[in-house]
Amino acid sequence: MRLLIVEDNEELAELLAKGLRTAGYETDVLSTVEDARAVLSTTFYAALILTRMLSDRPIGYVDLRSPAGAGLGALVYNYDGSVFASDEGRMLAETGDNAFRLGHVDHDSYKSLVLSDKLIDAISSSLTQCAPECSTCVYESHCGADPVYHHATQGDALGIKLDDAIAFRVTHGIGKYQGTVIELRGRFQLF
Repeated sequence: MRLLIVEDNEELAELLAKGLRTAGYETDVLSTVEDARAVLSTTFYAALILTRMLSDRPIGYVDLRSPAGAGLGALVYNYDGSVFASDEGRMLAETGDNAFRLGHVDHDSYKSLVLSDKLIDAISSSLTQCAPECSTCVYESHCGADPVYHHATQGDALGIKLDDAIAFRVTHGIGKYQGTVIELRGRFQLF
């Protein structure tokens, strides 16, 4: 994992980056929040996990939710009228796998879609609290599991959570970043 430093003082940012690189961390330096938001939408940083762990601010990363966001945050309507639990489920259907197709707008009510066995099974499969390999993990409350990902990669929506890239990043990567909180200008910044 990489560390993202967002600091508008160029000299201070470079000093922080140099110190962190010397300590063995990979760093990226940005000067504005807007740039950071753009980069965070495509790159995974330890700060996402640390923000999730150390604050009550939502990070907008549904893979770190339990239960996962599939079907809870939104339903996805395809151009042909099919309704899916998530966009990933819709994309999976493009390959011929309709495991996460909940119904069709022409003949299924909203109630029947959100109470469908497929959606309830997907939500149940995403609960990390019930997974044997997750229930005793110290990071469980900061993790999440994506049933669509597990279905696509392991053939089972429940899946083996520790084979999940997000779970792996949390359980094996965050340990070395814990405590990497630096006070700047009287405020705590997460790096």
